[in-house]
Amino acid sequence: SKPQQQQQQQATAAGMKADATSKAAKKADGAGESAKKPKAAAPAAPAAPAVSPEEAERRFQLLRSVGEECVTEEDLRNLVSKKPSFRLYDGFEPSGRMHIAQGIFKALNVNKCTSAGGRFVFWVADWFALMNDKMGGDLDKIKVVGQYFIEVWKGAGMDLDNVEFRWASDDIIDNAGPYWDQMLDITKRFTIARIKKCCQIMGRLENKLTAAQVLYPIMQCTDIFFLRADICQLGVDQRKVNMLAREYCDFIGRKLKPVILSHHMLYGLAEGQAKMSKSNPDSAIFMEDPVSEVERKLDIAYCPREAKAKSADDPESLSLVEDDLKNPCLDYVQHIVMTQPNAVFAAGGREYPDFESARAAFLSGELAEQDLKRGLAACVNTLMQPVRDHFASDPHAKRVLELVREYKREEAKPPTRLKRMGKLGAAGSLVVVMAPCPASPRWSLSEVLSTKAALKRAREEAAAGGGELVLYLPDLNAIALNCFGEDKKRKATDCIAAAYAIFLAALGAFEGVLAGVRVLRQSEAMLMDPSDYWVSVINVGRRFQLDRVHEAVGLEEGRVGAIVAALMHVGDVLALAPRCLVTPEGPAGFAAQHELAVEYVRMCADQADAIAPPAVLRVPTASAVTSGVGAPNVIELLLADKLKPDVKKKFKQAFCEPGNTEDSPVLALAESLVFADGGSLEVVTAEGPRTFADLASLRAAVGTPLEGRDGDFLVHPADLKQAVAPAVDRAYTALAKAMDAVDKKMRDLVDKYRPAAAK
Repeated sequence: SKPQQQQQQQATAAGMKADATSKAAKKADGAGESAKKPKAAAPAAPAAPAVSPEEAERRFQLLRSVGEECVTEEDLRNLVSKKPSFRLYDGFEPSGRMHIAQGIFKALNVNKCTSAGGRFVFWVADWFALMNDKMGGDLDKIKVVGQYFIEVWKGAGMDLDNVEFRWASDDIIDNAGPYWDQMLDITKRFTIARIKKCCQIMGRLENKLTAAQVLYPIMQCTDIFFLRADICQLGVDQRKVNMLAREYCDFIGRKLKPVILSHHMLYGLAEGQAKMSKSNPDSAIFMEDPVSEVERKLDIAYCPREAKAKSADDPESLSLVEDDLKNPCLDYVQHIVMTQPNAVFAAGGREYPDFESARAAFLSGELAEQDLKRGLAACVNTLMQPVRDHFASDPHAKRVLELVREYKREEAKPPTRLKRMGKLGAAGSLVVVMAPCPASPRWSLSEVLSTKAALKRAREEAAAGGGELVLYLPDLNAIALNCFGEDKKRKATDCIAAAYAIFLAALGAFEGVLAGVRVLRQSEAMLMDPSDYWVSVINVGRRFQLDRVHEAVGLEEGRVGAIVAALMHVGDVLALAPRCLVTPEGPAGFAAQHELAVEYVRMCADQADAIAPPAVLRVPTASAVTSGVGAPNVIELLLADKLKPDVKKKFKQAFCEPGNTEDSPVLALAESLVFADGGSLEVVTAEGPRTFADLASLRAAVGTPLEGRDGDFLVHPADLKQAVAPAVDRAYTALAKAMDAVDKKMRDLVDKYRPAAAK
């Protein structure tokens, strides 16, 4: 091979010096001050393009040569024409070894991109490696491996002056609020079916996924926007998740979408390998391989002259270019050797000026297999030698490599400690009620009364067994579930905050309900230790199959946000480590999610720092529905209802059948507004006025028929309504006063919320 390292570096340096910008047009001069009459200003000269057409075309062709596919070429032309400087992104997880595709091939592509005027941003996914228990879950070791990757690229001649390395462990923790807000906003937009299609990035089949594996594509999509990438320059295997970013732009109305520039995936050296595998050392050339090892691996590499017949067992191709031969040796010649500046491939005593001529010579038999492999080994070793020299001569690089080799010799055991965010209180010290998510812009009275009942039961539990009483507001889950997510004029996070302010004010309208209660917002709790919190959430997802979480959230197929919210719910329970969880039954509560959390805690019982499974106590849902069971239209009392005319009209028309004690909205309101607070109710009966101290005695009276009077009962529906009406009036009078105390801006956010579909 004739691609000498010196030629490569000179060509790269020359490309880097290419002028990326042109001077801006001068402003037109205005009329002179000495003019006797105002003169019309001269028309402004047309603004010069940010980049000259010739330079834009050079940039486009250079960048386009990097990608096996570009989505879209029109967007790429527009980008390089209008932005003198642009950002490209790729990410890597430090996982121990770097093969030639990551080392030499990536350095070649990066240099092309920077020569075209780009700034290349590498997302060093050390936090994700920690999450995946790489290097035994030791972040310090993971960071050393990340440094090893950087040293390899130094030796390979990567243009590091125009490369930026961003460490996920630092950036995500330092910017936890905006990062996870962005991630949840992406989460709520997509269906589970759509995210499953991205799971090729983990090498997983769609029907064999853990719940965590639907998180990874969402987080990678988040990285693109977090890093402000103009171009996603990753491999073809990442194409589906990168396309997710473009689809997200459609959802949010963003016109400038990231360009997807997907490079070719080098074949593995063994037969039938669509890409290199670190688990099979002979399938890839690694950057620390000595000369003899490179020669040995290429000598035994798969190298067919004829294409094999396709079978049903063939792995899915990661190439977007038709290639029935799938010869890894020819693949190396094309994508490693011949992409060098002024490259010539020397093999079998001949020089080939381009890949096509070398390929034709091999397929015809003119170039023998062993000659092809020897020539390829010589070229690869020439390209790798500067890397070997760098690690031999640079003290820092040498020490980094020694540490990486030492880590490889060690038996890396994954951590056995239960990962959880433990800053909310001592384990077993809390009694927790979780508030509902605002499923609609208008809270129902049922949601408030059900939470009120749960707090009452929790207070009794705390008094009996000790512990602090906590009301937990799952505002992040509300984002994931797309609450308030359809109004483009108002931020969902602001609307959700306003909704919970209204909800708390409503609870406070009932005397003593919030006394001694610690109100804790999920978003505030997460920020106390975002790293441990999200690692715990993802660990939960890794232990559960996706189908199991589906079961907990009651979905057959739907939005991925429900899955993420369920995993976060378990992470919340781990963080709170409560002695007891109290929840309403039915849709207003979290009984199924609580049971999922208990199941996970029991799975981790043998780990260090394990917590005791919390008790889950259920209370009946407090219904404020005024229509009967089976009614064509469900009518219920809402928090925003005015006493006159809304509440009085609904209550007057409430279903109240004579003798019906099982489906009686009026009896349900009597329980929630009177008996639950220790009150009594005076009701006019057929036998005269009677005072009832509990629901059971009132229900019995309502269901007691009068002898000799067919269809008549001891308590007439009109008398029952008349008895309960004052309690409803008192409640709504107190609620109205509480709502008036809420900041008007917050009330307006909720009141003026308009889903896009309703406009």
